[in-house]
Order: sequence, then structure tokens, then C-alpha cells
Amino acid sequence: MDVETFWGTVHTRELVTSLQRMHHVLLKDNPALKPLFDWLKVLGVQNVGQVKPWSELLAGHLEEIRFNRELKWYVNHEDWAIVFHNMAPFAGDFASGVKEYLNLFYLAMYSPRGRVY
Repeated sequence: MDVETFWGTVHTRELVTSLQRMHHVLLKDNPALKPLFDWLKVLGVQNVGQVKPWSELLAGHLEEIRFNRELKWYVNHEDWAIVFHNMAPFAGDFASGVKEYLNLFYLAMYSPRGRVY
């Protein structure tokens, strides 16, 4: 699946099982995301729970996307991948959710004082 974001066109690789769908955003497929992967690694972020201590506002926005799109995410720093997966079987709006998550990360990285409006 290709998604248009503030980072440009982002390519995902889909993995589907009988109950779960996942879309992997790999750095090797999306070299424009290198600053994002570096930023998440420096902050030590692997999921939304690790965002809360340093940005309640960003964590709130991430939780809103999770609830509205029924998608969770985690970062696999070893494989340079961000993995988006559905919360309930046969649910999840991947096209909108992946786009919203990546755009929110972009805004958090490049906005003054890391503030997301």
C-alpha cells in the first residue's frame, strides 16, 4: 500500500493472517523516513506508552488515532521498521491511520518546542 504523507509517498508491506493485518513501514523502502527513525531511536520510543512521559499532548493525539482508526503501532529498531496492526480482527482503517500517524510524527518533530496542535 502506498500512502501520501508529509514525508512524501510512503510504501508499506502488508502481512495478513486469519485474525490480524499488519503493515510494515521499512526504512529500506522509505529512505525519506530516516530522520523519523533516528528521532524515535534517540527518544527510546517503541510504542505510545513510551511517548507519555515526555509529551502528554502527543500521546493524546496518538491515542485518538488509535481509537478512531482501530490501529496500534510499535517500532522495531533492530529491523528499522514501524509496524501498524489492527486492534480487533477484521478491523482497522490502515490507509487513513498510517497517514495520520506519520503526519503527526512529522508535526511533532518539526514544530516549535515539539508541540502538536
